[in-house]
Parts: sequence; structure tokens; C-alpha cells
Amino acid sequence: MDEHTVFIKTEQGRNEVRSRALKLAQPLRTLLIATDGYKSLGTLEREYSVGNGARPLLRQLLDLGLIETLDKAQPERPTRPKRCSTPLRTAHSSVSAAPPSSSTNRLLCSAWAAISSA
Repeated sequence: MDEHTVFIKTEQGRNEVRSRALKLAQPLRTLLIATDGYKSLGTLEREYSVGNGARPLLRQLLDLGLIETLDKAQPERPTRPKRCSTPLRTAHSSVSAAPPSSSTNRLLCSAWAAISSA
């Protein structure tokens, strides 16, 4: 594993995030959730430096089959949700409300994309 290695959750890893069946220790679970197919080992080590660092925790996740390196997983990265092209509207047309700000719109679009892909 070098600093540029990128990890991605396996199907088993995605199931573990939803079910919590393995009852992972919190630092291990946090790192599993953070493993997104975009952050490199170097980034994960900087962002999640707990105890002896992220490397031993990533090794555990690999050994458990919850993550794998991106090159072994698939030829390309997972797709990120696309931006919403239509503005959000209020539920009732009779309700007068200011349109949501662009940051609120982006947040709601990404939340909707996450829910619909789960």
C-alpha cells in the first residue's frame, strides 16, 4: 500500500455500514464509512489519524473483506450524484416561499441522490 492507493467498499462493506452486524469498533467503522473510492491512503491517514494511524485499521478492513483497492474492485471510480437541473418547488403552489438558495438546493439534491441509490 502506497500513499496513492485508493480503497472502495466491497458489497460486504456496504452491507456492514447498513446492518452493523460485525459490531466494529468506532474508529474502524468511521474509516469504513470514509472509504469512498476517492480518498487515497495518504488522505485517509491525515484525516483519520487515530492511535497508530489509519494504515493498520485499513489492513483490518481489507482482511475482513469490507474494502478493497480500487484497481481490484472495478476499472473506474463510482459515479458521484449529478447536480439537479430543476429547482426544488414547494409542495403547494398556494404557499408563497422564497426559492431555496443554491447551497440548499445542492444539499437536498445530494441527499435525494443518496437516498434513491440506496
